[in-house]
Amino acid sequence: MKGTSRFIVGLTLTVSLLTCVALAQTTPEQPTPPPAEQPVTPPADPPMDMPADPAAPATPAPTSSDMSTTMMDQVDMSKTFTMTDKNFAIKMHTGNNYEIAAAQIALTKSSSAAVKAFAQQMITDHTSMDQLLMNAVRSIKPEHMVPGLLTPKQQLMLDRLNAATVDFDAEYKAQMIESHQETLDLLQMFIDSKYGNTVLKGVAQGAVPVVTMHLQMAQGLVL
Repeated sequence: MKGTSRFIVGLTLTVSLLTCVALAQTTPEQPTPPPAEQPVTPPADPPMDMPADPAAPATPAPTSSDMSTTMMDQVDMSKTFTMTDKNFAIKMHTGNNYEIAAAQIALTKSSSAAVKAFAQQMITDHTSMDQLLMNAVRSIKPEHMVPGLLTPKQQLMLDRLNAATVDFDAEYKAQMIESHQETLDLLQMFIDSKYGNTVLKGVAQGAVPVVTMHLQMAQGLVL
């Protein structure tokens, strides 16, 4: 009896153990929980513009003159023909005509060989300068006609030369000094202008040494 009881108990224990093993093998594996999401930090707002420093100097608004200068800087000044160019061409053309007319009077009325030689050079040089001027104007604006009518002042100066007698050489010398100084001022003003055509400026720059020489010759005339 005792042996039978022990066998039954052992068998029961064995069955229980086998049942536990079987349950362990058939129990579904519990899924691994996903990792917890990390909190997302929102991007920082962009910094707002700093307020203007009241002590800083204010930037001046562009003026109409600044805008005009900027526009002119973008223009090909070798192809423009502005009012500045027109006025310069007229003054130079009438000035050359006056110099030639005054020199022709001097060749007729002066008794000084030095004055006549000077007058002849005025005709040669101012004729050449005027041709260069007219050629430049035609190359820029072929249809433009440069008026050559003398100014009232220039006509009055010629009238004084025609009326002069024994004092002709002194009158002619004084007029040549005055007219060539005015021409030099005109040339320099045009060269310095922001609105002058570059082709005409080249003509003006080429005339400066010639007119300077004329002024020095006039000042050095010995009567």
